[in-house]
Amino acid sequence: MKLTLVLEYPPMKPLLFLLHPANKHEAKIFKEVMDELRRRRIVRRGDTAIMDKGFYAYRNYPIGMNEYKIVPLIFPRRNIDIERLDGLLS
Repeated sequence: MKLTLVLEYPPMKPLLFLLHPANKHEAKIFKEVMDELRRRRIVRRGDTAIMDKGFYAYRNYPIGMNEYKIVPLIFPRRNIDIERLDGLLS
């Protein structure tokens, strides 16, 4: 099992936790997590979501900005192609 934990900053208050099967990669559950945050009215337009490397995927940046109207700050992996990411965001 994988646990997704969402904390509010700065009070570090837990807002949401979700359980997922262990064989599902974090980059693929980005949309599920964001849908649940939207459904519970936790995430709002202009919020910033800081996520670890597991959620990194080129498609998650445009999804976060266009669909959820948030600023996704996902720590990149070593082999990131900045030009490809810039092309998706332009």
